[in-house]
Amino acid sequence: MVVDYHAIGRRVKAARLRCGITQEVLEERTGLSLPRELCDRFLDEYNLERNAIVRRVYKEPSPNRFLASVTPFLLKNIEEPAIHRLVLNEFKSFFVRNVAQYDRYRTLPVSFVGSIAYLYKSVLNEAADALDAKIDTILKTPMEGLVKYHSSTL
Repeated sequence: MVVDYHAIGRRVKAARLRCGITQEVLEERTGLSLPRELCDRFLDEYNLERNAIVRRVYKEPSPNRFLASVTPFLLKNIEEPAIHRLVLNEFKSFFVRNVAQYDRYRTLPVSFVGSIAYLYKSVLNEAADALDAKIDTILKTPMEGLVKYHSSTL
């Protein structure tokens, strides 16, 4: 089973990860809330206030561009327990919603293509392990797989 992260995950999961950090900063949800220091670091790094996040996500054009800009913060701070938990929970949700619905998901390996899967592969593998799913391949771009395939068939 191949999950085309470029087509599915990039639109769904990447946006959810990026929205997750902004929601955490805005809502300071109980249980999954980011520590105040981490929220402040996020706001300082992006020179934002909470109202600006709402405006850029809900009122200005191209919110996806703004949300894409927070990926480096998540990656840079992935060792922070709250960020790690946020990313891990989103990947687990992805597996439940998109992979575990197939009868043989525990026996057939799944592969991913896309920068989010590639950059967060250790957390992605952790989510798969937690749900007893098997990951075969994680590629950064579709071109890697195409080159490998066509090189082996010549």
